[in-house]
Amino acid sequence: MPGTTDIGNHGDDTVTTVALPFSFTLYDQTFTSVNLSSNGNAQFTTTDTAFTNICLPWTSHDYTIFPYWDDLYLVNSGFGIFTEVVRRTESL
Repeated sequence: MPGTTDIGNHGDDTVTTVALPFSFTLYDQTFTSVNLSSNGNAQFTTTDTAFTNICLPWTSHDYTIFPYWDDLYLVNSGFGIFTEVVRRTESL
């Protein structure tokens, strides 16, 4: 499902902080916001704008998720980071 909420990240090597609509626990810490990078990673304790990939483990990025880690360029029209919150309900 494509996201429909534009977080305003339309740059090259930029990071935008987004408030989460729920608490998210990663390892031993719970977060209420995430720093989304135009380079395809979600950082919880850093705001690194580096576009190069580094061999993991990356000690200064213990609380980072790398879903599409690459040197992305989001400046052109129609490009950016878009989010969507989906609530799933199941009947028992």
